[in-house]
Amino acid sequence: MIEETPDVNLANTRAIISAKLELIQDEHAEFELTPVALWLGEGCIFHVVLRAVHAAGEALIGYEVGARPLLDHDRLTEAELAMMLVWDYMAGDNIPGQVHEAAAGQIRWTAPRFTDNQPRTLAEVGEIPGAWVSTD
Repeated sequence: MIEETPDVNLANTRAIISAKLELIQDEHAEFELTPVALWLGEGCIFHVVLRAVHAAGEALIGYEVGARPLLDHDRLTEAELAMMLVWDYMAGDNIPGQVHEAAAGQIRWTAPRFTDNQPRTLAEVGEIPGAWVSTD
């Protein structure tokens, strides 16, 4: 039986996400998007925080990815999580609007949201057991 919150190599997932972001680069060409925090929470909700750097500044954008379908089909891998984030959540997303709405140093969480009380800063993410936070 698959665990409720399976083990996923988050450092490996970060590298895969970075590579997959190139697939939608034409859509978000004015931004440099970098994963800066990742964790897999209860209910198989995959949380990703990206740093979006633009000529006018930068912002932190958070995504909650409902990865339960992958778990149900025994396909929960780092590559599947990365593809789900990029294709199901980021492709077509209004990144400029998200950046505009973000407060400096605060994570701007996008819809849909599956959990309440998301962390507002990277420091708060660092307090979550098992979370990976970039040191870059």
